[in-house]
Formats: sequence, structure tokens, C-alpha cells
Amino acid sequence: MIWGSVVSSGDKSYMRLYWTPSREVSGAKASDRYQPQTETLALPEAFWSDLKQILGLLTQTRIAALTVDQHGHYVADKLAPLIAQVRALIESKEGVWNSETLAGVRFSLATALLYYGEQSGKNESLAESIELYRKVLDEWTRERVPLDWAMTQNNLGLALETLGARENSTEQLEGAAAAFGEALKVLNRERDSHLWAMAQNNLGLTLKTLGQHANNTEQLEGAIAAFGEALNVFTRERDSHRWAMVQNNLGVTLATLGQRETGTARLDEAVAAYRRALEELTRQRVPMEWGELENNLGVALKILGERKNDTEQLKQAVAAFHEATKELTHERVPPLWAATKRNLGDALKLIGERESDEAQLEAAITAYRETLDYTRAQMPLDWAQTQLDIASTYTELCAMSCKSQYLDYALAAVDGALDEYRKHKTASDVEKLEQIRNQFLGAKGIVARSAIARPGLLPGRPPLPVAK
Repeated sequence: MIWGSVVSSGDKSYMRLYWTPSREVSGAKASDRYQPQTETLALPEAFWSDLKQILGLLTQTRIAALTVDQHGHYVADKLAPLIAQVRALIESKEGVWNSETLAGVRFSLATALLYYGEQSGKNESLAESIELYRKVLDEWTRERVPLDWAMTQNNLGLALETLGARENSTEQLEGAAAAFGEALKVLNRERDSHLWAMAQNNLGLTLKTLGQHANNTEQLEGAIAAFGEALNVFTRERDSHRWAMVQNNLGVTLATLGQRETGTARLDEAVAAYRRALEELTRQRVPMEWGELENNLGVALKILGERKNDTEQLKQAVAAFHEATKELTHERVPPLWAATKRNLGDALKLIGERESDEAQLEAAITAYRETLDYTRAQMPLDWAQTQLDIASTYTELCAMSCKSQYLDYALAAVDGALDEYRKHKTASDVEKLEQIRNQFLGAKGIVARSAIARPGLLPGRPPLPVAK
């Protein structure tokens, strides 16, 4: 039994610890590991090392309870204090780590940081997660523990894909695809069917993101093939949750391809995939995943409504985005909240244009503006694009109302976007935006509808789906 108290003196505190080894427990065997005194302030060095291993195992259990067992729920607020405790444990000078236990603790901490960074929007947590997974790979080698090595490669890929998608980094996304490829060299479909299928799903997710960034249809088709492999294992009857998760990812990829094609077949398939997934991923069961699915469904409906000139589908998209923000809140998951709000603004803007409804356009501007405080610090190029969306909406309002002050508001938004373009974009992109700014300057004071700068002059952006 370890017992004692914490003694405080001024601004310092220290532990007074005692230990009492039991001598009368039935079946217990005495150990030569510790000294036989009944009490001592100087606990043996071996005690601290043994305690460290026990705390390491408890740490892994606690993190698994929040990440694995609570998948699909908001857990960042619970992970934050635990992450701080585990960091302190790893850095503690008392005792000596068993290398295997230390690798396990680092793996769990990396997983906690991955979930925390994903939900909180903090990229530095994702970067720390990547660094820790790479340290674990030094200990868990492919030759010695192939399955642990493969799982670490898989999780490293997830961290790289999440950060790469957020930072528009092709290098990180390619690193993620390579990590999943390494995992699949070890994982076997027959022997490790679920792990193999998860790696296929994650590879598909990365190929989808790469295909979006590079406008590469071949990579998007490769993503669909990978999701198909995963669905050969994750059937609705045997694993409804993972089956629905892959359906969501498949829907995102189909919607991306459908947006680039002239027809609507892929978009209709995407909507069908989302609706299938929503039958299993309900708000009660997995509130976070439900919110992401509602956002994705809204994206596909918005594109369909725009392409078919169908206001009813646009209104369904607005309803889906409103549903999504019930769980994807600014306090919980700011990056997903911001993406959903921007998608909501896009749908409201389209309805306002089609129905000549100023109230819908003003609601779109409100939705866009709500995201600006968050995105400027975390995602500056997204912030700049949102400013362009605001400018485009103001020009439409000006055309409807003949109020020239809307052009002043639009010009101010374009100026804000230019500030970020000059920091992050190429000279040709900056030049194009400067030309658009000059068009606004030329249109100031002219209220005749035919002379006002139209939204089509402003660079557009794709809607923002979420995949997991």
C-alpha cells in the first residue's frame, strides 16, 4: 500500500509518501525487488519504475475509452486535460520507462492529439501527433511487431491526411498515401480483414483529397475503387457503423466527380450514399458523424439544385446545413462549423439570386461573416475566399436594390482578400484579383444594373464536404 500526503510550504509542495508491504495476503509471494521495511520516506527506485509502467497502461486505457469507444462523439474537452497529464508522465524523471510501455504511451498520446487536433482545429496538435507516431515507428518495427507497425503507419497516415487537407499540402497528403500503402503491405484481407478494410478506406480518403486538390480524375477513381474494397468487408449486416462511414466517404468522392461532370448521375449517387449512411449514423448514436453527414448531404443537394435550377433542392440543402450546425458548433469543432456555415451561405446566395430575394442574400452574408474571426488565423486562404464570396453577394444586392453603398462593402471585402493573396498566392492570382478590384472601382457610383460588376467576375470555390 502506498499512502501519504502533499505538504505545502509557500509556493512549493512536495510529497510525503510511505509504503507498507503486506505480509498476510493469502496466495501472495514476497518479492526481493523492494526492501522489507514497513515504512520509509525514500521509496526504492524500482518502485517508481514499476509505478511508471502501471500508469502507462492506465493511460492507454483512458485514451482508448475516449477515442475508440467514443468515436463519433465530441471528446476534445475531455482529451485536453488528459493530454497534459500524459505529457507530464512521459517527461517525468522518476523511474525508468520500459521501452515497450513508452512506445504504447506515445502511440496513445499521438492518437489523443489526432482526435483533439481534428475536432479543435489546432494544427499544432496534429503536427505533434505526426512526430510522436514517427517515434513509435522507431520502436515498433515491421520486423519485430508487424501488426503494431502497420497500425501506427495507418494512424500516421490519418494525421498527415487531416493536416494536409487543412493546409493544402500535397507533400503531406502524398506522405499519408505512402503510410497507408505501407500498412497494406502487412495487413492481410483474410487474416486482418477489419484492419485491412480500414486502411483501404483511409487510402481512399487520401486519394479523394489529393484528387480534389490536383483536379485529378484518376486519383478520384482510385479512391472509389479503394472504398469498394472496404465495402467488400464492411457490409451493413456485419458492421453497420463502418459500412455507413465508408458510404459517406464514397458519397464525398462521387459528389466531387459529379461537380466536374456535366450530368447529374454521380451527384444523385452521392445523395443516395449519404441517405443510406444517415439510416445508420443517427444523431443519437454518433452525433458528430451525423452532423458531418448532414453537411455532406447539403453540399450534394446544393450542387444538384444549382445545376438543375431547382430551388426546392437548394432549400433542402439549407435545411441540411442547419441540421449539421446543431452538432458541428463553433465551440466544439470550429473547422467543420466554419465549412458548414460557408456552405450555408452559398446555398442562401443561390436562392436569393434565383428568387431575387434580398433577405436571402443578406442571410448569406451573415453566414459568411460568422466564419471570418476563426478562419483568418487558422485558414487564411479560406478567409480570403470567404471575403470574395461576401463581395460577390454584395454586388448581387447592389444590382437588385440600386444601392451603391453595397459596392463599397464589396470593395472592402476584395481589399481584405487581396491582403492575404499577396502573402500566399502567386503573382498571376494577385494580378487577376487586382483587375477585379479595378472593375469595382470603375463601377462605383454607377447604379444601372447592366454596368454593375456581376458575381461571375469573382473567383469561385468548391463547396466544402467532410470525409472521415
